[in-house]
Amino acid sequence: GTAIGNRTYERYKNSIKKASNEVFAQFLIRIYKEIPNSKIANFSTLKNLQSSNFSDFRKEFRAKLEKIFLVPADTFDNVKGQFPISFQIWNGAKEEIFENIQADVYDKEGIFQIRKNIYLPYSYISKWIVKQNKPYYRNDGFR
Repeated sequence: GTAIGNRTYERYKNSIKKASNEVFAQFLIRIYKEIPNSKIANFSTLKNLQSSNFSDFRKEFRAKLEKIFLVPADTFDNVKGQFPISFQIWNGAKEEIFENIQADVYDKEGIFQIRKNIYLPYSYISKWIVKQNKPYYRNDGFR
C-alpha cells in the first residue's frame, strides 16, 4: 500500500500510468510538476530511462538529465543483486525528453572504470516478438 495508497499516486496515475506504481517515480513527477525549475537528484535503477513501463512517465517528466553515474547495486547495504544503480541529476528549468546520455561507471571501491552510453531502446522485445493466437501443432498431429 505504500506506492498506491497516497494522494500523489491518485493525482498522477492517469498521466504517468504504470510508473505510478513506483514511489521514486511519484517523487520525481511531483517535484517536477509542483516545484518548477528545481534541480532534482535521485538514486535509482535505470528503468525510468529505459523501461517500456516508464514510456508515459518520460512523456510527462521532461526535466533535462544533466549528469549521471553508475555504481554496482551491492555497493549499498542489504542489496545483493548484480545490477547498476544510478545517481541522476535533473534540471527542471530545461525541458528535454530523454534519449541518451554518457554515464561514468565506478566499481565498489569508487574507482572510475569506463564511460557507458545510456539510451532509450528503439524497440522493445514485446514489439518484435510475433504472438500466435493459434495452438502449435507438431507434424505428427499431436499438440
